[in-house]
Amino acid sequence: MATTSPAKGLSGCGVLLAWAFSLFVGFILVAVAGGAIYPPLISLAAAPVLCRGEFSVESTQYTTEEGGVGIDREFFCQNEPGGPKTEVTLPAIGIAGLIYSTPIFIVLLIAIALGWVRAGRVVATPAAAGAPSPAPAVATADDPADRLRQLNELRQGGVISQEEYEAKKAEILAKL
Repeated sequence: MATTSPAKGLSGCGVLLAWAFSLFVGFILVAVAGGAIYPPLISLAAAPVLCRGEFSVESTQYTTEEGGVGIDREFFCQNEPGGPKTEVTLPAIGIAGLIYSTPIFIVLLIAIALGWVRAGRVVATPAAAGAPSPAPAVATADDPADRLRQLNELRQGGVISQEEYEAKKAEILAKL
């Protein structure tokens, strides 16, 4: 009997959603919004990758036609002392976004893996939600050793709980 591995829960839609969410948080929330409020968030992540020389931020305050006030931030790299400054705002935001997205993605993958295993057990054990628990689905093989092996596979796959496994195991052994 084939069993499913918890690692298989990391394929497909869950990984895609984790990737999209981590990119959103890394780019939009941390690099763009966080970098606009606190520019060192971008400088710390992007400067070592983008610039061999001096990495700087220039902030310009402006007023809108409606009377609002804003701040424009631009990031520059000056690779040689006295050399020209190169504007690197978009690459800096991109690199910072990728750098901040990576640990978020890794944490989400771990959470999905652990959550998938728990979700499989919750779905397989309705008793946890207050519903009566159905008997575990075990083939009616005549050989008790085969039945115990199948039962163990169901437990290892998260289909049945440890308590259900022990109860059914005792029932099989009692018939010997």
